[in-house]
Amino acid sequence: MIADCYRGMYDYNKSIVYFKRQLSIAEKIEHPALEAEALHGLGYNHRRMGEYEKSMEYLEQGLGHLNELGYILIDQGDFYSCMGVVLLAQDGREKEAIEILQKANAILEKCNHSESLSLACIMQAR
Repeated sequence: MIADCYRGMYDYNKSIVYFKRQLSIAEKIEHPALEAEALHGLGYNHRRMGEYEKSMEYLEQGLGHLNELGYILIDQGDFYSCMGVVLLAQDGREKEAIEILQKANAILEKCNHSESLSLACIMQAR
């Protein structure tokens, strides 16, 4: 929550500090959903700072945690959306960005949501 507050104030460096703390705690208690949330926050902040490679690393790692859970989470749409924006910001990666953004859209449509919700909104994958 503190990390989100700093992100809302555009203080990405402080936000990163708190998301890293969240990630460390989530890893210690072996909570993949909280790990994914922290990794999404780290990826988002690094994207906003123009650090695209770091952003993609965190986003891909977080998405992996969500996939391990065996559920379709609406937050997967958030991960793919953020990854698509990272790719759009880089020259020559437009086609890849469009593919990723289409994945985000498909997930959100499957979940019957046009905007993202929290990790609490889970639908079992079929």
